[in-house]
Amino acid sequence: MNEKGFKKCIELDGYKFVYIDYIGKIHDLRPRDSKPSFNNFAKKSEKELYQLLIKALKNQIETLEKGEKYSEEDYDVITSFKEELSQVESNYLRIK
Repeated sequence: MNEKGFKKCIELDGYKFVYIDYIGKIHDLRPRDSKPSFNNFAKKSEKELYQLLIKALKNQIETLEKGEKYSEEDYDVITSFKEELSQVESNYLRIK
């Protein structure tokens, strides 16, 4: 801690405004009303939650497929995500 009371932290890769300090404590500085949390997800409709899940699965699949090389284990994860995406999209169509 410096003379102003600040701790040295680094931002976690892939998590804007989330930091980790020198002893491993996480400091989440994202806005409370918009960060992904139980309370914020509980406010969303079923339709919105399905849309978020579909977007997340598609992004995960795309990111994994962009990898220059991926192992058989990665291929299994991609296949699993694609199956999950298919099921989630099917469920989403039922609530529209």
